[in-house]
Amino acid sequence: MEGNWIQPAVLSFRIFMGRIAVMPFFAGSQHAVKVSFFLAFWLLPLQAIRIQLYGTYGLPAEVGVMRFWHYELLSYCYFWVTWPVLCVYILPKLPQWSRVPSGQFGCYLACYNWLNLPLLVVILLLDVVAYGAGFSYSLALSLQMGVVIWHAILHWYLLRDLLGFPTLFSVALVLADFLIGQMIYLTLTSFMLFG
Repeated sequence: MEGNWIQPAVLSFRIFMGRIAVMPFFAGSQHAVKVSFFLAFWLLPLQAIRIQLYGTYGLPAEVGVMRFWHYELLSYCYFWVTWPVLCVYILPKLPQWSRVPSGQFGCYLACYNWLNLPLLVVILLLDVVAYGAGFSYSLALSLQMGVVIWHAILHWYLLRDLLGFPTLFSVALVLADFLIGQMIYLTLTSFMLFG
């Protein structure tokens, strides 16, 4: 799977559909992890479509279109990089690190990054359907929240099954990932609105 983009994409959709048993098939080499980070550039056009759809729900008067795009793209970059980079520096320092099987951390990072592909595709489909059907912004956000919760459950499986972390510790890490993401989002949004 080293140079192949098709196999991890297919595996990520299979995992997203609930086939958890295919998680260990992700390559854990440094190259596979680097390829999974380059996925951010592949998904950037999909993110741009999402940003454009969000803009159609109406921006506050004090926020210009360019400012809105700037902060949305900045948050995309932060969301993509923050958790994996924190994991590289923090997880090896924790006592639970001794449970991680050799080579599985790279597999975890690659799988975590590739799970963003089906997440973004499903959320974009929900955005398009919600916008096309004339749903309110709050209803579209509610539909997306269900997908985000499913993604969090899959992240819990990754931590528990690939890295061998205890169940409650895995839940705590998923919550930490979510809270860090929310802090980034709220900080950037406040800068965008009041900044």
